[in-house]
Amino acid sequence: MLVLLILSAVSFDGLSNTFWWLSLAGINPLEFPGRTAVMGLNTLGLTDLLVNGQYAALVLNDPLGRGWNLIGLRDFHVTQSLLNTAGGALAIFSIQTAATVTGHMLSVAVAHRLVIGMERGARLVPELPLAFLMVACTAFGPWLLSAPAIG
Repeated sequence: MLVLLILSAVSFDGLSNTFWWLSLAGINPLEFPGRTAVMGLNTLGLTDLLVNGQYAALVLNDPLGRGWNLIGLRDFHVTQSLLNTAGGALAIFSIQTAATVTGHMLSVAVAHRLVIGMERGARLVPELPLAFLMVACTAFGPWLLSAPAIG
């Protein structure tokens, strides 16, 4: 269940910034009116995890607001600047693509290992849907990462 939540959160985080998503609300991304204009559309899914995740990390660092430094983030400040340069965006894209493909390859390998004790014909029943899902997710991930986005 946690894996599904993480996959859906990360997928929506990327999808909510694409031109395609904005077109669902009739918004021209080249004349982006601001975050308030997409608030209704985005509340149907999840909020922007990349930035809000930074806020969550700060709360975990000092959950009761007593000046604690539990995970060493005392001097950390929430930022969106990692996406302001071509080099930063390329680095993030490369890391995310590598993580997506590697994660999907490992998932298929683990699933295959789990069914290896089954009879040869019976292996196809769980493996074919999984293989289809992993190919679809592996294609969706890099597309989503490379899709034109706002912000």
